[in-house]
Order: sequence, then C-alpha cells, then structure tokens
Amino acid sequence: MADNHNTEFFSPVEMDPHEYAQEIISGKYQKQLEALYSEEERELINDLCGKVMKTSRPKIDAPYVFILPGNLMAQLSKDGQVIWIDLIQLLKNWRLLSLEGGNQLSVTGSLTISKLLYAKLFLAISLQGYRTFLIPYDWRLSFQQIIKNVSKFLYSVYERRQHLGSRPCHIVTHSEGGMLGRAALIDLETKVDPADLYKVFGKLVMIASPNQGFWAMIQIFQGEVLEALQHVVPSITYQDLRSTLNKATGRRIPKFIKDVLPQPEDPKQMQEVAEGSPLAEAVRFAKQKLHRIAKVTTAEEDSFPAWIVAAILTKTLVFTWPAYYEMLPFYDSIDSNLQKIYTASEWPRFFPQPDQDQLDSAIQFQNGIGEAPQPGHPGYGRWHLLLGTEVTTLTNVELREGLLTNRFVYTTSENGDGIVAENLARMENLDLFTQTFPQTSHLELVVRDPPINATLQILEMPVLEEL
Repeated sequence: MADNHNTEFFSPVEMDPHEYAQEIISGKYQKQLEALYSEEERELINDLCGKVMKTSRPKIDAPYVFILPGNLMAQLSKDGQVIWIDLIQLLKNWRLLSLEGGNQLSVTGSLTISKLLYAKLFLAISLQGYRTFLIPYDWRLSFQQIIKNVSKFLYSVYERRQHLGSRPCHIVTHSEGGMLGRAALIDLETKVDPADLYKVFGKLVMIASPNQGFWAMIQIFQGEVLEALQHVVPSITYQDLRSTLNKATGRRIPKFIKDVLPQPEDPKQMQEVAEGSPLAEAVRFAKQKLHRIAKVTTAEEDSFPAWIVAAILTKTLVFTWPAYYEMLPFYDSIDSNLQKIYTASEWPRFFPQPDQDQLDSAIQFQNGIGEAPQPGHPGYGRWHLLLGTEVTTLTNVELREGLLTNRFVYTTSENGDGIVAENLARMENLDLFTQTFPQTSHLELVVRDPPINATLQILEMPVLEEL
C-alpha cells in the first residue's frame, strides 16, 4: 500500500508489531530507550512486547491508525546516505539540510527516531487490533506541499474503505503533525461529503499540537536552532560523547558540535570513533568549513564565537525551511504590535533577518488551514486535543523598540508542555474535547501512560452525536 504513494519527501510505512516487538526484546534499541524512558516505563514496554508476540497480527481488513509524527522526526537522506541524522555525514554534509536552490532530500525508510519516541504508542495501538502506519515527511518543506500528499494518500484510503462498513480508521498526531492532520482532513472535505468522510475516518487525536504556532519559533529565528536540535538529538544518543570525541581528535572541539552530535548506532562505527579515524576527519572538516564561512581564524576552537555559528546555521538552514515560517505564532493570534514579525525589516538588525516572501507565504498558509468542526458538522466531536501543562514554557513574546534596533522580550509561565503553549494550542469548538495532563512535557505526552491510555479510549469511544 505505502509503496504506491512514495515521493521524495513523503513515505507512509506500515509498522509490523511482531517484528518491532522482537527488535525491542532483542535489545537492539536498549541504549536509545534508556535515554527516553525510565526503568519502570521500559518494563512496561517489554510487557507490551510480550503481549504483542502472543497475539495474532492485525487482520488484512483491520482498521488503520495513521500516526503523523512531529518536527525533526523523519530521517532524511541524499543518494541513499542518511544525513539527518547520522554522526559523520551530518558533520560533513550539514549544508545539505538547506533548501536553498531547491535542494531535495528523501525520506529514508529507516524509522529509528520515530520507533524510539513512539514505541509505547505503536505497541498499545497495535494491541487494540489496528494496523498502524507511520507517515514520515520532510519536515523542512512547506506544509502546503506535505498536506497535498497526505490528503492524496488519505483519499486513496477512503476510496478503498468507503464500502467496507467496518470500524473506522483514525489519525493520531504529535506536535507539528497535528497541524498537518487537521489540514489534510479539511482538504479532503473539498473532495468528499463530510458525512461520508467521517464514516471512514473516525477520530483525529492531536497530541501537543501547536494549532496557532510556536512562540519558541521566534527564538529559533533568533539563533537558538542549536537548542531546538538538542531537544531531539539526546533522545537518540547512546551516551555522552565528549570524552570519546576529545580522544578521537586529540584536541578540544567546539561546544556546539559536542552538544548536538548524535551517537552512531552501528557498533563498528563506535569502534571507529574510539580509534579516531573517520570521526576525527569529520570533526576537523566541519571546523575548517565553519571557520572559512565565518571568515574567522583562531588557534583555540572553543573560542569560536557561538553567535557566529548560530547566525550561519539560522541563515543557511532555518531561513530556507518554509515549515518553520509557517509555525511562527499565527498572524491572527497575536497582538498588532507583534504582527510586525511578518515584516522582515522589523526583526532585530544585529542578527540575520528572515525572508519576506517566506513570511508572506506563511500568512497565506495560516489563513487556509481551517478550524475545528462546529456543532452540527459530521466531524464535530471527532477531533480531540491532548495537552501537557505545568511545565515552564514560553507563553508570550513582545517586540519592543530600542535605540538602535527592535528587540524581543520573552515571558514564560507554567501554561504549557515546555514547547507548546496552551494559549496557542487550544482551538474554538474543541473545549469539550480537550484534555490536559499536569507536569507532562512535550515528549512525555507520547511516552507516559495517562496520555497514551487517553488516546486509546478516544479511539474506541462513540462520538457525541452517537450517545
């Protein structure tokens, strides 16, 4: 099924629960799972694996659950070589992540990142008798490109299942995936009568969805891309690499490299790292390249100015990614003064400024993404929102005038999951269908039992109109 819909940046993959459970039991992902889950949670995962192995595989005509992951969760490759995220290739070829000049990467068939983060979710849903599909996508591209392909894929599912009369399929999303899932359903309503559409697609569960954008995206545009990468990379690392890296190179290396490097999964690669050959070459290559770009020469690598690195990565990478513009706080959701962020010249002048055409396109996307179904609509009661709260989160940004340039003032509170703020996540018509989970962070929403159990209950419960 998935092979018929593959494109370079969109690749639905069916997860085989037995195969995946066997991989976990074998210890293949032990170190990565230790980085994500507590010992108690890992025991629960092993218990789920044991239950999966004792059950039959879902039937061929079983209903589907499609999982749309969050930002940075798909692995990207060039000519078969993984770039995001592979230790040595990322160091050597980080510029390939740029979309400047139409540079394209392919969504690789390797699902390690998503397998790790969504392990409990995959297994728990499979035990309910669903066939589970992951829909990875190139997270750099415009949502409009991605939505078009997700909608086309879901339409093909609708055509095959509209006459089966079986249990409905569902869509479960995390983070950025929530924006894509809701937009894809709204797009389908232009092709299919909503009354018929929601007989095939039962529920949309949006976990930690930034429905009106991220406040933190402003910080990323101001050079905190390294912090954004650190949010993901540690979840797929084996251990701290710093001492190994220093031994490999025989020199101290820049902090920004040490902080964001992933660990190679291949034991042979680990041995090569310890011996120092390819890694030492890659680190030296990356340092020399960055120094040439910044036109800075210094004898002490750790004195390489962090703000220059941030400026390089922001301008050459982030500012070429349309999706990141589209995830800025929505124009209509912020006050008139902050709406100036959609004028490139209003951004602080001490740092690279974003692209005006991309900002204009982002507003167009936001205006067309649509709202949750209203009472009386066939989809009302079928969209659900799960949010984390009581975690320190950026919840407001002000743009203030200064003597030389504008500047941003950031406000944090406990009204969010550390990444997504409640004031940009909640949606009209969803108050009755929104659940919050105290002291639960953005990633913990797909790791901890309470939100996962809530997701399973939502998939099985009747909608409001059926009660």
